[in-house]
Amino acid sequence: MLLLINLLGFIPSVRADDFTPLNQDTITRTNNGNTPAAVGPAPSVVANTTVPSPLGTWVVQVDGETSFPTGRLNNVVGEGWGPEGSFGYRFPQNITLSLEAGYVGYAAKNGALNTTWDIVPILLKGQYNFGSGNIQPYLFLGLGIALNYESSSFAGPGGAVGEADFWEEAGLGVSFALLTQTYLFIQSKVEIDNTSSNYAGDQPTVLIPIDVGLNVLVN
Repeated sequence: MLLLINLLGFIPSVRADDFTPLNQDTITRTNNGNTPAAVGPAPSVVANTTVPSPLGTWVVQVDGETSFPTGRLNNVVGEGWGPEGSFGYRFPQNITLSLEAGYVGYAAKNGALNTTWDIVPILLKGQYNFGSGNIQPYLFLGLGIALNYESSSFAGPGGAVGEADFWEEAGLGVSFALLTQTYLFIQSKVEIDNTSSNYAGDQPTVLIPIDVGLNVLVN
């Protein structure tokens, strides 16, 4: 009996505070031996901070133009010079509708005649920009009227004639971002001035200008 008591004395006693429970993630499955993946914290919900795009923006454009005549007009006048300006609205789809007006004056190649040809086009123009980055190629079309006026001091007061004709144009260009909402652009186009035989030797009169100017977006 004393021997049994002595043997029991060598067995370490197990206390409640010595028990360490198994972690849920370390329990192995008995059917396939795989350890289940640890259950992580629930993903946090990130608020959508994207600012919605505006409905559109107003556009102001000014440029200087040099225009090259073709056909019979090219035989009597040199290149023309003048300003252009437009005001319009650019939609989120990169489409711009604007009202444009300009002036181009052509002087006779023979200075002794002292004759000038002046054109004032007034038109509605549609433009499509490819993208909205720092470099934007674009295409445009325009329809309107042209106020044509020809005067010659050599011929006296009766040497001045004028008429209003249907005007159409199409062209392409590219704009480069300079500042926020400010772009430098260069473009070329074909202008068709549907002049009559009573006014000009060409029906129609075709002009090919090159424009350089600024395009400003105004919110």
